[in-house]
Amino acid sequence: MSVFYYLKQLLICVCLIILPQLATAGYSHNVYTLTFAILSYTKWNSTVPTICVLEDAAVFQNFKQQMKYTNYAYNIVLINEGDLKTQHCDAIFLSTNKSITQQNNILRSNFQPFTLSLTNNNTECEGQVIFCLYQRKDFYTFNVNLDALSHSKLHIDPRVLLLAKNME
Repeated sequence: MSVFYYLKQLLICVCLIILPQLATAGYSHNVYTLTFAILSYTKWNSTVPTICVLEDAAVFQNFKQQMKYTNYAYNIVLINEGDLKTQHCDAIFLSTNKSITQQNNILRSNFQPFTLSLTNNNTECEGQVIFCLYQRKDFYTFNVNLDALSHSKLHIDPRVLLLAKNME
């Protein structure tokens, strides 16, 4: 890995650590920027990871819009539940249009050990989802489901676990 890569990771880490302080001072970020930041801590098997948004066109459009303001290279696709068997997804974003039970059933039946799962409606972060994003006061934060993460074969920088703890 190059020095630039490590400097980039360090900069992202510093930004995410001070994010709660900035948020309380009026800094506005959203679930999409937080998702991209979390995804940046993952070692991907592909050069342009595919982020699948499950059955939520508004969330899909918001991710596409947010991509314009970032330097991240992701392929964002909108999929239906039936597409999960055929569509390659490096990460899957499950939004509020599916209940926690539905999300767990979807992930359980389509388990891929190299797929990162995120949701924005499971504050307890139980079940099959790895990262659970939620709004707290005027900023977004996240929890990590260590049980689900341990069953995956993903390589996620351990500093993201510290960030989750610090953001609480």
